[in-house]
Parts: sequence; C-alpha cells; structure tokens
Amino acid sequence: MDLDPEIDFIEVFDDGRFGMCCRLHEWIHHQPRAFAIAFIPSQAAEAERVFPGIGTLDPAREMVVRELLQLGLQVGGWSLAALAVASLWIPAALGWREKLAGLTPLMRGMWWTYSGYVWGSHVFFAVLALGFGDWLLGRSPAATAMSAFLLLWWSVRLALQFVGLDLGEIADTPPNRIAKHLLTLLFVGLATLFGALLAWNAGWPGTGGTP
Repeated sequence: MDLDPEIDFIEVFDDGRFGMCCRLHEWIHHQPRAFAIAFIPSQAAEAERVFPGIGTLDPAREMVVRELLQLGLQVGGWSLAALAVASLWIPAALGWREKLAGLTPLMRGMWWTYSGYVWGSHVFFAVLALGFGDWLLGRSPAATAMSAFLLLWWSVRLALQFVGLDLGEIADTPPNRIAKHLLTLLFVGLATLFGALLAWNAGWPGTGGTP
C-alpha cells in the first residue's frame, strides 16, 4: 500500500470488545513501523467525536452480510455459467432452425444476433460474479449502477417467465417441467441476489452503509 510520505500518524477504529483486535494491537506494538498508530474502540466517546455517526454502524452485521453476499455471488456465478452452457442446446431442443425458416434473411439474422447478445451477457455476468466479487461489493458508483442493471435484467426475465412467454408449444413432459421450475428458481434467486447487492452498495438500512 502506497501512503503519502508526509503521513506520520493514523487512527484506526476497531471493536474494543473483540479479543482478536486486542491481540492485533499487541502484535503491531512490537512491529517496526514508519508512523504512529492510535487504536480507538468504536464504542468510545472519543470515536464519536473523531468520526460522528460511527456508533450507528454495526461491524459484526456488516461482516456477516458481506460474507453472505460473497457466497451468493459464487453460487450465482456458477449458476450463470451452467445456464450459459445449457443454453447452447436450446436452439436444437426447440427447433429454432425449422421454426425460423419462414422468416426473411434479415429477421432471421437479427434473431441469431440478439440471441448471441443475450448469451454473451450471461457469460459476462458469470465472469463478473466469479472473478470481480470484491469490485461488485465495493460500494462505488459504478458497482451500484452495475448492481441496479443486473437487478433490472433478472427482474424483467423473471416477469417474462410468467407473463411474457407462451410456453404452451413445449411438450408437457417431466423433464421439461423440471427445467421450467429450475429456471424459475434461478431467476428468482438471481433477482434476489442482485437486489441485495444493490441494497449493500447503496447503503440502505440493514447493510451497514457509511453515515
């Protein structure tokens, strides 16, 4: 970590009730360092004076929420990867070539183009969730905007599952029913995950936002 060479003193707010923090103090006290470090328990009156509003934060809850979101991003990312792989069989399973044969070349090409856009977006979402979780949890304006976009994307897809797509032409077989229910559960889960991620990045109640 690069620090301004003019810095000769920093203040660290910690949980004075947490034993690991006390042990960390002792360890740092015996380490060579380039500047002085003052540890201030977040419950102390001094902490409120230096950092107004710190008493409203709940570090323990924030750690739990962050861990749950990180786990959710891993589960969601691998689910998106599985969806992307399984989607490669959709054209053959639904007979796209035969059903699109009646369209003009332009319309047929546009169908395949937009299908490619959707598939590529799902791959991108999987890579984002699996490889850039810390960035998605960073509470930056960009992370908040991406969380909002992901929530919108999967909320629309969930709505289409019930009111926008006529699935009557798909054979009502046990495998197809299972696939439909699994997809519905996936869309519900993804909308919930990215809704929670948006709340985290926006600092809404219960997510430990910065005062």
